[in-house]
Amino acid sequence: MKTVRENGSFRLIEHDGRYALVEVRGGLVFTIVGDGEGPGIPDMPANLSRIVALCDWTDEDSAHRRLDELAERGNDLAARIW
Repeated sequence: MKTVRENGSFRLIEHDGRYALVEVRGGLVFTIVGDGEGPGIPDMPANLSRIVALCDWTDEDSAHRRLDELAERGNDLAARIW
C-alpha cells in the first residue's frame, strides 16, 4: 500500500491497482466509506491488512475527484469556523 496524494489529513492510497481514501488524525487511520468513516485503526504497519480490508476501493480518477471534494468541504468548513 502506498500514498499517492495527500491533502490535509486525507490520503489517497493505492494497493494492487485499486485506490481508496483514508483520513489520518491522532495516530489513527479512518477509512472513508460513502459519506462517513470507518473505525479508527492505529497507524502502524502491523495494521495494514485491517486497513486494506476496510477501504472502499475504486478507480484512480474517482478517488482523485473524491479527495478534491473532501478537501474543498474541509476548506469551506474552516472558512466558516474562522
